[in-house]
Amino acid sequence: DVAIYDLAGRRIAAAAPASGAGVTQSGTVRFTWDGRAGGRMAPPGIYVARVELQTDHEDFTVVRLINLVY
Repeated sequence: DVAIYDLAGRRIAAAAPASGAGVTQSGTVRFTWDGRAGGRMAPPGIYVARVELQTDHEDFTVVRLINLVY
């Protein structure tokens, strides 16, 4: 699961796999976010991307900042 949050902690979007795949097997999967929130362009600023990965052995969570500029 890849979700995008604003700095207030509101989930504004979910990123989709670039390949259109859902659950994937092992390997590299790229996700994209088009900068939209609720169908409209999100305002420029700092956003938080939270990536959650579930495996057979362990679950992982990674959080990164995204700088959105136009």
